[in-house]
Amino acid sequence: MAESGDAQKLAAWLGVVVSIIAVLGFFGIDRFDDLKRAVASPEQAEACEKARAAVGDAADAPSLRVNPAKYSPLAGALREAAGLTEDKELGRRLHASAEAFSAYTRALVAEDTKRAWEAHALANQSQESWTSYCKANGV
Repeated sequence: MAESGDAQKLAAWLGVVVSIIAVLGFFGIDRFDDLKRAVASPEQAEACEKARAAVGDAADAPSLRVNPAKYSPLAGALREAAGLTEDKELGRRLHASAEAFSAYTRALVAEDTKRAWEAHALANQSQESWTSYCKANGV
């Protein structure tokens, strides 16, 4: 008799799971990444998109050599993006990236090659930090 009750419970739970999957499929969510993207907060998505756009703008800026003028606006945009989100971890990563790009800009302006190389490495590392965080959270 206990086996029959357990089988009914299992069948009921299986029915619930199948129903949830069907509803998610109806809304176009067929992978876990789609589900994460669907539940990401709007301000988190806005912050990630603003930061990505700023990086794209800096990459598109014309320069014959390394141009410090393109990194200062990038740092400002990353700070602004950090202020858009309530996600403390994302905000921290974006702010750290802004500080790293500011340090890189200062080193370039000062023509301090050693410090510029170190700051550039830190800026790239910090950029990878927030981009991977955004990607891991589906935005």
